[in-house]
Amino acid sequence: MKKHHRLFKALFLSYSFMLCINMSFADELQYYNQRPSYNQLEQREYDQDQKYYDQQQQSFNRAPIYNIQPPQYEMMAPNSPPPPQPEIIIQAPAQGLVWIPGYWGWQNRWIWIPGQWVQPPRPNAEWREHRWRRHEDGERYRMEQGEWR
Repeated sequence: MKKHHRLFKALFLSYSFMLCINMSFADELQYYNQRPSYNQLEQREYDQDQKYYDQQQQSFNRAPIYNIQPPQYEMMAPNSPPPPQPEIIIQAPAQGLVWIPGYWGWQNRWIWIPGQWVQPPRPNAEWREHRWRRHEDGERYRMEQGEWR
């Protein structure tokens, strides 16, 4: 009888163990085989779009901080630059920014560098614009870089 009791106990434990495993797999399969409803799919798309929109809005709301560095070389041109191009100045994206107007740059031809809103390095700083001046040789033009004063 004792032998049968041990055998019954072993069978009962193994059956219980198998039942637990089977139930956990069944729950998992039921979870993974579940198709999301239309509303759930719509909500998921809305959440992704909202997350993207929020990220874009944060980047727009952040004040752009440009570190305007003059080129490390002296910019020379064979002739005078064209007249400045008209620019549409939009409202500043954040308070405290200063509009730096566009200017002509020389890279084997004249290239318009558009203006931008910039964070000044200190309060009440003024921007002196880029200028093209006739070089001492009288034939070429040399750029004087803009700077904060």
